[in-house]
Amino acid sequence: MIETKEDLVGKISESINITPFEANMYIMKYFNNHFKVREFLDKVIIDAKNNGYTKTLFNRVRYIPELQSSNKNLIGFGERTAMNAPIQGTAADIIKKAMVKVSEVMKGMKSILIAQVHDELLFDVYPDELEKLQKIVKETMETVVELKVPLLVDGGAGDNWLES
Repeated sequence: MIETKEDLVGKISESINITPFEANMYIMKYFNNHFKVREFLDKVIIDAKNNGYTKTLFNRVRYIPELQSSNKNLIGFGERTAMNAPIQGTAADIIKKAMVKVSEVMKGMKSILIAQVHDELLFDVYPDELEKLQKIVKETMETVVELKVPLLVDGGAGDNWLES
């Protein structure tokens, strides 16, 4: 997890091989161009400070007691947690719903769901079921929840995770 703005600047600077100054300008330009994102994040922090928690899109609560601390470092951690929790928590809620629904539609198949990593589902697939499984997994994952924006799903196959 990125702990501070300086950590974020450092990560961006290193990953795309630019100076920290350029990385900071990149972040500022992003929020200037996407001011609604900044407004959303600021509102999430204000609401979390007022309520003591954030919620996912599906109303799962994440309490953030650090926001009531007198320690500035803990408050900063709480603010970053408040910004992160609704977004990553909602993503986690969606993949959990997808896992349940995919398992239901796979009934009767020999292939099995073996793991979930972040937003990916991994399967042990019988070759004769590959095409059918890819189709039902994509369709199921893209329709498991209804959002204002479409959920798009990619799939791949291989002898191991790297190949797929």
